[in-house]
Amino acid sequence: MRMRDIRVNHLEQTIKDATVGANTKGRMKSLFNLMYKYAMKHEIVDKDYAALCDSIKKPKLEIVRIPFSDEEIKRLWDDIHFPFADMVMIGIFTGFRPQELAILKVEDVDFENLTIQGGLKSESGRNRVVPIHPAILELVKKNYDQAQAMHSDHLFNDEFGQQGTFLTYDKYRGRFNKVMKRMNMNHKPHDTRHTFITKAKAVEMHEYILKLIVGHAVEDITEKTYTHDCVNSFSQN
Repeated sequence: MRMRDIRVNHLEQTIKDATVGANTKGRMKSLFNLMYKYAMKHEIVDKDYAALCDSIKKPKLEIVRIPFSDEEIKRLWDDIHFPFADMVMIGIFTGFRPQELAILKVEDVDFENLTIQGGLKSESGRNRVVPIHPAILELVKKNYDQAQAMHSDHLFNDEFGQQGTFLTYDKYRGRFNKVMKRMNMNHKPHDTRHTFITKAKAVEMHEYILKLIVGHAVEDITEKTYTHDCVNSFSQN
């Protein structure tokens, strides 16, 4: 078939019938674009059918979140003095995203009201107030005192860090993986947040309180006012 006889349906059917992945199909579409660019430049064809060809949609990656089981949480408690096991536990009890947890500062902790202020990503997620559950209060205090002794602005630190004591998400992920290897567990850093949400739903935490704690948008103004008033009740249960 001559190139001047090719139509959109030929291009689309060729891509559709190819037994390759979405990325390769995307490269096929890019090749067609280059071919028609050349053909138009040299007046081989009068119309750019590649431009009319449907774009290739990449399949959405399925994100798998696995909550920590009660038995796994117990194992963490049993070995809580292993470096950064306490940070993992604080993540489970606060619902902070790993990157949010890593950049918390000493000034974000309010022991008088038993809360931590932090968060990223969206308007509802930034600078949200998260109650400190009694179970992790001593863990938070330990890291707070250590940070002050090190004259660090950050709540979580690695005193043996080769590139500064403060943590980034990448640094935390590496330390998280060491904890998982130590405990013989198979989890990803975001599983701590998923565990918090799963546990909160299991005990029927008010939907809007949960949204405020984890940084999801609350659209109802009445509910938003109500939940801001009672969110601190979580820190006392």
